[in-house]
Amino acid sequence: QGIVVDFTNGNIIVKFSNGLLRPVERHHWQSDEYPVVAISQYPLCLAWALTIHKIQGATMPRAEMDLGNSIFEYGQTYVALSRIQSLDGLYLSAFRSDRIRANPKVRAFYESIPAIDMTPKSVIENVATSSCGNEAEVGEAVIDSTCDDSSIKKINFDTYKYAGDISTKKITVVKKPTHAVTLDLFLAGKTIDEIAVERGLKKQTIEDHLVENVPHEGIPYQTFMTEVIYGYIVDAFQVLGKDIPLKVVKDNLPREVSYLQIKMVRKMIR
Repeated sequence: QGIVVDFTNGNIIVKFSNGLLRPVERHHWQSDEYPVVAISQYPLCLAWALTIHKIQGATMPRAEMDLGNSIFEYGQTYVALSRIQSLDGLYLSAFRSDRIRANPKVRAFYESIPAIDMTPKSVIENVATSSCGNEAEVGEAVIDSTCDDSSIKKINFDTYKYAGDISTKKITVVKKPTHAVTLDLFLAGKTIDEIAVERGLKKQTIEDHLVENVPHEGIPYQTFMTEVIYGYIVDAFQVLGKDIPLKVVKDNLPREVSYLQIKMVRKMIR
């Protein structure tokens, strides 16, 4: 994250939160599929453009929020606050508690639910009262008519007699991490799709397993991307920061760049 402080020689000078000044050059991307189509832009994402709808599902380390007159719908405050990772990175440019509203239908439903005492003692008493009735008396009669006290004593005696023959040694079972299992299958020559079918997992889960194994000599980044794509992604992280939401990074890269490629590069340069 940073602030634009100057313009020079066709470049934008950005001062980042760590105090570093860096010129941001214009990047040019050309479509491999349609050579006549090209994009020329500065790889910057304006902070004011990051509306709630644009970053749905993403989280950020820092954010400035207007929780005042800008609120116009139920639940907006919750959605906005859930975007921030920590209150340490939250700056409120405005705040009005009277603008924070709950949906009246939801509130009415909540208030219509009777208060329930869920303490363990209360739950046990309720269950006993509602379901045990005559069953308790029947249970006592069955026990009295079928159980011989001498038989119970014999069972207890046998338990103590043979208890010493039972091994109490703990057996430690080492379970292989799931991402390591995926790595073994990948190194065996299976594709991501084949591994997903064999393990009964989603393709994205298998991709995340491979990213978790990075760096590893068996999965070089050249297997998943060209040097050009790798350079694009590295440049994007250098400009935008390594902790920026992945969607923001992808929006500033050519369309053919995948989330798997972005995740791999981020893991490598961290």
